[in-house]
Amino acid sequence: MRFGGEDIRAIPTGSGCEWGGASACGGSGNCCSLCTEESACKFWTFENNTCHLKAEMGDRIPTSDIDGAVSGASGTYSTHAQWTSHPQHFRDSGYLVAGTGKIFHTEEGGAGHTDPIKNGPGMPPNEDPPSWSAGLSMQKVNDVANMWGCTMPHEGMKTPSNCPVNASMDGTLAHPGVEPEFCDKIIANDAVAKMRLLSANHAKTQQPFFLAV
Repeated sequence: MRFGGEDIRAIPTGSGCEWGGASACGGSGNCCSLCTEESACKFWTFENNTCHLKAEMGDRIPTSDIDGAVSGASGTYSTHAQWTSHPQHFRDSGYLVAGTGKIFHTEEGGAGHTDPIKNGPGMPPNEDPPSWSAGLSMQKVNDVANMWGCTMPHEGMKTPSNCPVNASMDGTLAHPGVEPEFCDKIIANDAVAKMRLLSANHAKTQQPFFLAV
């Protein structure tokens, strides 16, 4: 459904989230959050990678006529104090809580950029810091375990974008330092290191622990 009311403003998101905050991220969910933060906005439509903020709903145009459009009304942040994330529940209960990998979507919201046209408020920033014991989450996962395509030249490559990796079944690289590590193995190695840390702490203090991977 697309709302035809006049735009207060339109926020382009591009084809995806631009690293560094050049575009708003989070799709229709973030569009709802942007509308909720702006007092003049009562309705919104997310269409063609653009968030349209509106003071009035206007005509309601079926989604079948506008491919991919999603619309809704301004929400509320009044529930913020009433919910607790899964890992935060354990942390609040005295557990040592660690996380590795992308448990929450990252970098695109919350305490990020103050300009809503850049990184909007629709998602937890850096794995939602209140959920984890200090220093035990994997913040900015894409910087640590990069999963974007690479263009390194390798002998026998048909195209630069294929980027084949010569590795054993356990993920050990045949040419470390030349070929990129699998992002899954980076996350798994971090999980093993954190499990050892959590287990050692438990042996000394009997403090229970929770690890999200």
